[in-house]
Amino acid sequence: MNFYDENYLNNGITKVETEQFYNSLFTLADSIQIISELENSDENLNVNWRLIVKDSATDSVLIDSLIADKLIETRSDYLFYGNQYTPPSADKQKVLVQLFTGTWCPNCPYAEEALYELSQELSDTFYFLEIHIQDELALGSNFEIMNFYGIGSLPSTVFQGQNIIVGANESIIDVFRNAIQNYAEIDASAVLKNLEYELDGPNLSGSVQIELEESVSQENLFLKFSLVEIVSDVLNSAGAPCRQVVKANGEVDLSSLDLNNPVEFSFYTTANMPSDARFYLWLQTIEEPYNEETCKVYNVIEQDLSK
Repeated sequence: MNFYDENYLNNGITKVETEQFYNSLFTLADSIQIISELENSDENLNVNWRLIVKDSATDSVLIDSLIADKLIETRSDYLFYGNQYTPPSADKQKVLVQLFTGTWCPNCPYAEEALYELSQELSDTFYFLEIHIQDELALGSNFEIMNFYGIGSLPSTVFQGQNIIVGANESIIDVFRNAIQNYAEIDASAVLKNLEYELDGPNLSGSVQIELEESVSQENLFLKFSLVEIVSDVLNSAGAPCRQVVKANGEVDLSSLDLNNPVEFSFYTTANMPSDARFYLWLQTIEEPYNEETCKVYNVIEQDLSK
């Protein structure tokens, strides 16, 4: 069922009902063989595939059914969405998770692994960034971000700029999941769209259109962005590769800009451009001193630069 989106709907059949159907196949015979064959597909990710179920003992065909489906693309995979296709709602805000970590930190791998597993489980509901402190992956600006949030120990994880969770252990994934889902249920009050960009060696420049609801003030509002390496060659203290490592940061003060026009951005990174680089942009109110009520992230988008 990992191949099925949570909102799957095919001729009124939901994901839960589809799973019940698959379970029911095992009542057809003492031992069965399940075969899937792709019939055809098109550029819009419409697929027709055949489900064949055989009695393993007799090789007789118990079910031979042609299924029309629709695939949707996620960050790391493709999922069945059903033949009654409606794009996933863009009305809910995406969640930004910032993890402050270090390769020397003994408990940080718990947080790193939990966020990676949740990124597979929750698809594009949230995006996470690893901000390294006092190790070979650390940037000069990382301390500034850490000090802004008033963080004093690692690991510390910031959800949507508002909720800071300090520490991690074997069960931290459940705490993280709950925090992400709480923010993911909130309607988006800001939208970033029509991203255009150009890469010229270590230079990255472009523009993005920003739409705000009246409830969102432009005062102290910033467009912030990070260049990220998806999988690093550097290992954490548990011997696993570091993921979603921030390689460069930048920001644009939106306080006095006319948002009827696209917002332009640019930055230069002295680091080599990773082959698996991604670019994250988000809207956040930045006030000194930090206030968890006001210094919130309103929305975030991701761009795969490797494509």
